[in-house]
Amino acid sequence: MHQVDYYAVLGVMPNAEDVVIFAAYRALAQRYHPDKWRGDPNEAHQRMVKINEAYSILKDPVRRSEYDESRNNDRYADFSNGDSSDQNEAFNSALSEVEEKWNLACLVFPDLQEFRKMLSRTSTALAFAFVTTMIETKNYNNRKEIARSMENTFLQRYFGLNNEIIKFAKNLIRYGHREAAKKLNNIVDVMGDGVDPNLIISAIQKEFDICSFNGDDIYIKKYKNDLIKLKDAFKKEKLYEQALELAKLLGYNPVEDLHAETIKIKTPYGQILKFDKKINFIAWVSNTLCMD
Repeated sequence: MHQVDYYAVLGVMPNAEDVVIFAAYRALAQRYHPDKWRGDPNEAHQRMVKINEAYSILKDPVRRSEYDESRNNDRYADFSNGDSSDQNEAFNSALSEVEEKWNLACLVFPDLQEFRKMLSRTSTALAFAFVTTMIETKNYNNRKEIARSMENTFLQRYFGLNNEIIKFAKNLIRYGHREAAKKLNNIVDVMGDGVDPNLIISAIQKEFDICSFNGDDIYIKKYKNDLIKLKDAFKKEKLYEQALELAKLLGYNPVEDLHAETIKIKTPYGQILKFDKKINFIAWVSNTLCMD
């Protein structure tokens, strides 16, 4: 019988600290609360049953230890289950409640924002865990090590221990090639860590018509020339239309009237990003999608 992945239910890593597990539970409980949920009440109830079950196990040190020992560690976690849109919205809502504290912390340690951006490109849940850990534990002196450890743990959970595979997976996710990342997850799960990583990477590149550009960046081949030209033009002019086209080319699509005061963009992995001004959207594209 397939065992329920309680960590996936709460959107946390298997090594998550108690403060992150509680924060994730609280965020999801608020998301599916009857007074806030606008969907099917039965769906919210069913999800809360699973969330409560997961939390009851993971909050208890003894039951969590027993659960960890019973888990099948021979298989990698299913990447298709990660970063659901509902979890993303729940975590983003929870993050908005601590932004004031976070901004104060960033006044003292400005690089916190860069670590958060780095993690959010991979997973909203990772950024949520990082912000929660920093605010709750106040372990700011080890912020860089914590951010790197969280990212590595996430990638290893889905893609194994090989550095080349991890680097490839990281960039697939970053540039929105979610289906290619899912297939990579499936192949690694079947093949393990003993196969030449170049063979696995080549198989993914061939199936999804993907190539590398500037070393780390990963693109769909048919869009490569368009991306090069658009990036060069955007870097010089920083126009809203260029930023929007660049985002769309990388799988980040608008979800409502582009002339509205608030700009909403849906990421390739289901997250909704909101920008109250065009200049903020342009800055995000420049800092996130247009880096060399």
